[in-house]
Amino acid sequence: MVDWVLKKTFFGHFCGGEDGKSIQPVIALLQKNGVGAILEYAVEADLDPAKLQRAEKTGHSKDVESARVLEYHGEGEAEANTEVVLSSIEAASHQENGFAAVKVSALGYSDLLEHISDVQSEVWSLFVSLESDES
Repeated sequence: MVDWVLKKTFFGHFCGGEDGKSIQPVIALLQKNGVGAILEYAVEADLDPAKLQRAEKTGHSKDVESARVLEYHGEGEAEANTEVVLSSIEAASHQENGFAAVKVSALGYSDLLEHISDVQSEVWSLFVSLESDES
């Protein structure tokens, strides 16, 4: 009963379908009316307050009131998430101007992804400082 109510109310309002095949008619109807669709696999969990505090200290949460990341439970879950993301990309590829949003934190260990992001920020800052030194 609960499943039926959710599908007829919230799910039907926010979701085009349950899989790549079932969303195609909804996407076609939207496109016919000039509305595009973004396919997204939204999987996330609350960020640990200690991690949020660390993000604030490093400047990664400037003007951010909250943050959410996927809690890493192992490579098996990351692989399963990757399959769903690939399925979303495949479904989007069947539409003219198809678009799929990818939440990278669903694809691996968030601390590693955060470290990679920090390294990229530091490298960017280095290049900016080197460029300003040349001026």
